[in-house]
Amino acid sequence: VLVGIHAAQGQRRSYEYVFGLKRDNAAFLAHEQFLMEEVMPLVERSYAVPRTAASRTLLGYSNGADWAVATALRNPRAFNNVIALSPSWPAPIAQPSEARRVAFFIGAGTLEPNFHKSALEMSALFKVHGVVHRMRQGLRGHDMTQWEGLLPESLMWTFGREGRAETGPLTNRPSASFHTAVTMHSGPKKYCSGLF
Repeated sequence: VLVGIHAAQGQRRSYEYVFGLKRDNAAFLAHEQFLMEEVMPLVERSYAVPRTAASRTLLGYSNGADWAVATALRNPRAFNNVIALSPSWPAPIAQPSEARRVAFFIGAGTLEPNFHKSALEMSALFKVHGVVHRMRQGLRGHDMTQWEGLLPESLMWTFGREGRAETGPLTNRPSASFHTAVTMHSGPKKYCSGLF
């Protein structure tokens, strides 16, 4: 099931998506609460979807990648996978043992220097803490061409169609390919930037 949530525009979107951008994180926390307490229960009441972390994946690109990573790290018992394409903010890992519950696919292009650096820093941090992840990079910029190019591999890796012995063990892998997804929409083309 794929569910869309329209994103705020301009600076408000950044405050909703990037944990730590503002000191009080009020917009991020309100957005997270909306997802966890309104969207997810509504989807689970409305559709015959599993109510387990193993059936939930978050996906985002750009600020949406920051949102997906931060939300999963803050709620590691609620989500199983994250696809983070072009994250701009290295996510803090408050509880490494809990972070290991989630697998992360990280992608960035070498032609988007700040995002690429952020993705590499995130990958290095995950490696230090034994968090299962895959890092992919290519000669691409901060655009839909890159994100669409990485999407097939990220989905194959995330949903278990290929091996995952990347950086450590993970015990709560999904046994079925049925997942619930939430998309975060931004801009006129309404491309997906967040899944659960």
